Amino acid sequence: GVLKVDAEGIEGDILEAARSLLMSQHPAILVEILPAYSPDHRFRVGRQERLVRVVQQLGYVLHEVVLNSDNSLRGVRRVEAIEVHADPRRTDYLALPVGDATLAAVQVA
Repeated sequence: GVLKVDAEGIEGDILEAARSLLMSQHPAILVEILPAYSPDHRFRVGRQERLVRVVQQLGYVLHEVVLNSDNSLRGVRRVEAIEVHADPRRTDYLALPVGDATLAAVQVA
């Protein structure tokens, strides 16, 4: 299964609330996260860091969805953190349970 989360900043709260479901069912998680445009956006950076911690605590690996210039899917890139950036096209992330080999064919450098 797939869980889609687009909650304008409370994604970490939603994943925490869904902990038992995520631990028992292990769905893929597609998350949209608005970028923190600069390190000065401490509140947004903090929310992103919390989301990464929650994903990792749940036994998931986070991947950034990478798009081509025409917005078609290029692939995914494993990430340990969500970077500070100003690119509105870099908002989608996919979390998969550790050991899930589903993405082997779509990994990009």
